[in-house]
Amino acid sequence: MKKHEEKESSIERILMLGMDGLKKAADADCIIGEKIYIGDVTLVPVSKVSAGYVSGGGELDSKADPKISGGSGGGYSVAPVGFISINTKTSDVKILPIDGKSAFEKIFELIPKIIANLPKKDDKK
Repeated sequence: MKKHEEKESSIERILMLGMDGLKKAADADCIIGEKIYIGDVTLVPVSKVSAGYVSGGGELDSKADPKISGGSGGGYSVAPVGFISINTKTSDVKILPIDGKSAFEKIFELIPKIIANLPKKDDKK
């Protein structure tokens, strides 16, 4: 293998390792979360995933022994954006956005709405 091909192979290897790591970390389970069952209502958490990746490389120009170096880095963030509410009894589907509040604040605000959507039992005594 020629020196030029070895250099390209090294850079390619660096890029592939970095991208593979990001792919494994940001899978589909990050975007659509695990279902939450509350009576006849199923809540599906939905998140936004943002990712960034950068890489670079260089060559030390030495006539006796040219060397290549490189590096890469990346990261991602996951932010909750809302819930999909599915009422299995009435087949109603609603999107419940979070609107910039923390997930816990929004969940606590949504609890009364979810309870109000649950079917009421007949008061037979």
